[in-house]
Amino acid sequence: MQLLYVYLLGGAATLFIARLIGRLTDFRGKAKMFKITAVFAMLTVWLVTVSASFGLWGILGVTTLMFIGMNGRMIPGMALATSAANPRLRGTFMALNSSVQSAAMGLATFVGGLVISRDAQGLVQYFWVNALIGGVASILSVLLVSRLYLHGASVAQGIGPDAAKVT
Repeated sequence: MQLLYVYLLGGAATLFIARLIGRLTDFRGKAKMFKITAVFAMLTVWLVTVSASFGLWGILGVTTLMFIGMNGRMIPGMALATSAANPRLRGTFMALNSSVQSAAMGLATFVGGLVISRDAQGLVQYFWVNALIGGVASILSVLLVSRLYLHGASVAQGIGPDAAKVT
């Protein structure tokens, strides 16, 4: 029954915050907002792994923040993906992107299942390792975003490998 509240609060918060993240992405820039939301999502996932003693309201707060972070990073992430694709090949790129996302979700679920186990009392063990793996993936994605070339973006916008050359 309590899981219902996790999804209810997380979904409702995401519904309201997503528009704000979209506006900030347009105003502040796709790459900058992706970096911010990816780090925020990573921190909330790590927080979930230590939230067992927080009580119901604490866990609901942490999981709501995690929903905001995980869904929030997708907004600038998709904006980056569409901008990184050559406009003439955007449909093909997005189809490939969708396939890779689905495969990655399946692989992540498989690896997560290999890592997590239960002890004799039925308690979940090594959940924190999955958060660590996710954190490494987030850090790598933040580093990768710094190297993207976005079609229609100028070097002056601080995007791409030549952005550091702007004075």
